Amino acid sequence: MSQKAIANARRLEDTARELQRAGKFREAEEPLLGAIAIWKLARGPNDIEVLNDEIALAASFRRRGDTELAIATLERVMSEAVKSFADAEWNHVYRLALNNIGVAYREAELLNKARAALELALTLVDQVAVEAPEDLALEKARVLDNLASVLTLEGDHEGAERRARESLALWVELRGVDDVDTAVATANVGAAVMRQGRLDEARASLQASQRLLEQLLGASHPRLADGWLMMGELEVRAGDGEAASRAFGRCLDIARASGLPDHHPTVVRAQEFLAIAAPTASS
Repeated sequence: MSQKAIANARRLEDTARELQRAGKFREAEEPLLGAIAIWKLARGPNDIEVLNDEIALAASFRRRGDTELAIATLERVMSEAVKSFADAEWNHVYRLALNNIGVAYREAELLNKARAALELALTLVDQVAVEAPEDLALEKARVLDNLASVLTLEGDHEGAERRARESLALWVELRGVDDVDTAVATANVGAAVMRQGRLDEARASLQASQRLLEQLLGASHPRLADGWLMMGELEVRAGDGEAASRAFGRCLDIARASGLPDHHPTVVRAQEFLAIAAPTASS
């Protein structure tokens, strides 16, 4: 494979990565497919570079609401990566795919599968981390984030809080307090304590998370939609239908401006909550 071809593939991957960071998940698919085509032509369809890019492609599929395609893509990656599981690089690819498929299962409301995938990912990370704990801290933090959100949806709010606080401590250590991942972990803590009835504590966490995300990403970035969804749920629980309706409306504005379809989980949940909040707001 020529150095020029490798450079072209890397350039396309960098472009896709920047588009995903900006919340432009559909737009990121074209450069990823371009990079995958280059790797496939030179090294075959099951090369490790192809599988890494397919994991990133699946993230775009999931973010724009196509969870079925994301799951199918990740299942293919895992079926290939597991064949060379004893190799450290392939083990890493398998773990990344496992973490991502856990999130895709969550979005598809397959919560048992999501929890099982993420708990296995966490076990595998901990096994590898015995030899290099610092290198695996970031990967572990991401898995803990995702596991906390699944446990919250399952109703295990104490377990979710424990995992979310573990993740938050890791992100603060790794990145500091002014970071996107730290903000997301803070929101996960807020969601867990909110569903335990600790509304003042939840409000402080959720508001801090939203302020930081707005500061770092901008007020219209797609990642803020989930935060507004949680803020709306908080206001429903606090009995303020008017504030809840505003939060759900903001969530839907961001989601639709980002091109999320009506069947996307964030849109569906916001609309369901809005139906509950609107009568309260008008009474």
